[in-house]
Amino acid sequence: MNKKNFAFISFWLLLAMSVVTTMFISCRNDEPSKTISLNKTSFSLFVGNEYTLVVTPAKKNVTWKSNDSILKKVVIDNGKVTAIDTGIVVITAEVAGEIATCTVVIFGESVTLNGKKWATRNVDKPGTFTAKPEDPGMFYQWNSKTGWSYTDPATSTDGSAWNPLWNGNGVTTAWESANKVCPAGWRMPNESELSDLYSTGDDPENIWTSIDGMGGRRLGSSKNNSVFLPAAGFRSKVDGKYWNANGYGYYWGSRYRTGTVTELYPSSLYLDSKTAYVGYNYDIANAFCIRCIAE
Repeated sequence: MNKKNFAFISFWLLLAMSVVTTMFISCRNDEPSKTISLNKTSFSLFVGNEYTLVVTPAKKNVTWKSNDSILKKVVIDNGKVTAIDTGIVVITAEVAGEIATCTVVIFGESVTLNGKKWATRNVDKPGTFTAKPEDPGMFYQWNSKTGWSYTDPATSTDGSAWNPLWNGNGVTTAWESANKVCPAGWRMPNESELSDLYSTGDDPENIWTSIDGMGGRRLGSSKNNSVFLPAAGFRSKVDGKYWNANGYGYYWGSRYRTGTVTELYPSSLYLDSKTAYVGYNYDIANAFCIRCIAE
């Protein structure tokens, strides 16, 4: 190749590289800015309480609003959300056309379904409820007043060791009052009442959702008249090992089936991302969650 041809090719090669580099830099400069986000995408709030949502990155001139302008279930003041009435509200933060949303579940002590009041939270230590609907609470072997921790290592409320041979004190009828774990004024639900959770009303609410990272099912007669049951898993009868966290939920019923059919196990409510149903499928030595109903 002579010097003249070499110079000609080099010129066009350098020009092409210059164009490509310019295009690359131009594309990078044209990248859209990141959208805003909130410190929560969902959370629960007891009526009368408040929580402050924060925009990230920090912005000025944030416009706050909710999809609840008519019912006024919340009051929003510069990101501070105050719960006024029960229900589910979507909060929106907008800055220069960028939007971030958060779902707020506002709860009280109870929700009335089919004429009966259901607690909005699981049982924690015997005689107490958890602080929030999404909290798993403690696990209980059937007809036992000993609670077992949601977190590992497994610890019990009375210091006892795990009993893989727990037989419910030999009871095959109903959870004994001596072993009551629901708070005063509340009791264990029976199988019929458990079924009411997902079959009440003309168009029952029965959907898989999550609150603050905890999956579970919202059950009731409507979106704003429902309870959230966390899919908190269970502790296995074999060794007390914790299984199925944030994917499957297990809730004890108060009794064995009554009538002519004899069941090997008491009633329980099972739920996952696809379904919820009442059955008689689980050994009483497993430790499940408990959701109470008013006496």
